[in-house]
Amino acid sequence: MVPEVLKDVILPDMSSIQVFGRDYVEKIKFTGEVIELRAKNFETEGNRRTFQYGKSVVDVETFAKLYLKDNTTVSENGVAHDFDYVVYAENNFLSTVLMLVGYDFVYESNMNKFEEKVDVWYSNRQKYPLDFMSESFVRNRSENRWEEIFETLTENEIIKNFEKSGKYDGLLDKEIANEDTIKVLAINLARCRNDIKNLLELRMKFNCLNAGFADLVGFTACGECILLEVKSESDSLRTKQLFWWEKYGKFVVVKVLDK
Repeated sequence: MVPEVLKDVILPDMSSIQVFGRDYVEKIKFTGEVIELRAKNFETEGNRRTFQYGKSVVDVETFAKLYLKDNTTVSENGVAHDFDYVVYAENNFLSTVLMLVGYDFVYESNMNKFEEKVDVWYSNRQKYPLDFMSESFVRNRSENRWEEIFETLTENEIIKNFEKSGKYDGLLDKEIANEDTIKVLAINLARCRNDIKNLLELRMKFNCLNAGFADLVGFTACGECILLEVKSESDSLRTKQLFWWEKYGKFVVVKVLDK
């Protein structure tokens, strides 16, 4: 059955498409949570719109990031959202998080990986194992070990993995994890470890989730990790963003509108 509609998303020119084991017709509708924020818009020479936050003029994602961190918001359906921490995300979030929660797990199948010996998995063009984020990734290593990682995950372990990963270029997205952010990020990843595990496993299970990840991720004090997709007034959701909403559920559209 096709979900109820708020927004239309047009799929490729075909009568149906198989996703998550189901046939979808051409239009998929979004019925999730929507938060509307009002901001003063500034005209720019480029295509990117900018907005005023405090004394700064920032892009739409940064405005949403700062506002959601500093304020309690209420969605159109009356649901209150209060975030302890909000981080830039998009398509590097999950690969960075996997390094932070399971660096040794990722590379343990080749114990010489960063020693003097040549490693075919790590070069300027190939920095991850060949099965990275694949459906067999966990099974190829140890399913029990994977479960133990999240049962015992602490902020100290995350910081240790940050230090290991930081020795090599390109393993971490520095907008997400850097020296200034790692302590607060580690606290929130450890607190929200069940949701983080769920997100990683969804990405591994469904290859169609290789793109379309949300612009931001918000962490709550009660251990929830919420995907936050930021849109300006004329933007609409893309198909793969809708797939993340449907499979994960904790997904909020943040509309930034002109005052």
